[in-house]
Amino acid sequence: MRAIIFIYLSLVLLSCNNDNNSKTTTENNKPESTPSRNAINPADSLLNVVAIAQLPFTDSTNFNNFNETTQISPDIADTLKLKALNSPNAAYFIRYKIPFSPNFISVVITYPKGDNELFTTLINYDKNYNIIDKVDISYDEVAESVLTKTATISTDKIRVTRTYDMEETPEIEYQTYQVQQDGKFVLIK
Repeated sequence: MRAIIFIYLSLVLLSCNNDNNSKTTTENNKPESTPSRNAINPADSLLNVVAIAQLPFTDSTNFNNFNETTQISPDIADTLKLKALNSPNAAYFIRYKIPFSPNFISVVITYPKGDNELFTTLINYDKNYNIIDKVDISYDEVAESVLTKTATISTDKIRVTRTYDMEETPEIEYQTYQVQQDGKFVLIK
């Protein structure tokens, strides 16, 4: 709850500061490098305070280790187009950013689907928060506790490990994605 209050207060303060800076820029007749906005985009402020994962990194988010302290407001969820994750009524939690490229923004979001499923998705955005591509990197379910998913993320690849533990010997599948320069994920095996 403290994190949400901190983020909200930060957004308010940054918004006030942004209005003063835009007036100074106009008064000094300096050209603006980007189109002017009426107010600061709250997603910009939020993403500026999110931790950056050091690569390589393994994400094994599950119900036992998930901390619900970074819930995203509905306005920011709309800006980040999180309803595209097929869970429109979910609470979304921002986890960390990944420094793949300065050409796009890579953010990891965790969200529950009902009471028994927990998804973690890596999303690449362009600078206007349009989704370039996304891939589920972690999954946990507690109804039957038979399926889990984890991922190891390196500077240009993501290796997703899917474990189906219904039989005496668990069935393990691997999928490897290449991170392209344009932000797309390409399945290579």
